[in-house]
Amino acid sequence: MNDVHPDLHGHVLNPLDLVERLASSNEWNWKRHSEDELVLDLKGQWCRYEAWLSWHGDLGVLQIACSLDLSIPARRLPQSVALLALANEKLLLGHFELGNEERRPTFRYALLFRDGVLPGPELLEEVIDIAVSECERFYPAFQFVIWGGKEPAEALTAALLETEGVKLAFTPDGIQRLAETAFAVNEKTENIGARRLYTVMERLLDELSFDADKREGETLRIDAAYVDARLKELAASEDLARYVL
Repeated sequence: MNDVHPDLHGHVLNPLDLVERLASSNEWNWKRHSEDELVLDLKGQWCRYEAWLSWHGDLGVLQIACSLDLSIPARRLPQSVALLALANEKLLLGHFELGNEERRPTFRYALLFRDGVLPGPELLEEVIDIAVSECERFYPAFQFVIWGGKEPAEALTAALLETEGVKLAFTPDGIQRLAETAFAVNEKTENIGARRLYTVMERLLDELSFDADKREGETLRIDAAYVDARLKELAASEDLARYVL
């Protein structure tokens, strides 16, 4: 996002008036549908994003909904819903949901203001930036699930690493060993279902995630031997598995 122009600072009664000024200053495409509803057309790395902002003056609530430019086919809907749940666990602000009949993944967030105190331009621009950034971060994961046929945990891990330029190549026996490990840990500790596979994946790739920026351009082969080398001892110990996996 660009620096906020000084002229943006000024008294306004509706924060969408300020968003209009931001849009003009940043040369964003926008359209004001009503006094309390405005839509932005924002360009990202992966696609264009449609961000709807709505102001509820009686409640002092400003809502933003930023949609990914893709539609989830019915055949991949269960996997996509599971991916939404995993992605939401990674978010500190806002959440993803499936919006409208087109089943478009949408990031939603709301700001609450009291006593007539409205947001300044810096805060508004930061909120819009957060919405687009989170859509950018998870867009590849939805592509992996919808078109690549990957399972949600695998897709999310691969997508977050690919933002650092590291590609993951999972072999059939590697995927099978991950599933066996997740099942075994669920049997020994609290059974959290499919979410266990993600915690196992996360632990498997901890070291890689830490220094991914130093391994740009590499392709990492995840086979059964790789999984065993990093998880077999942890999974075998009930105490370790309980607190680490």
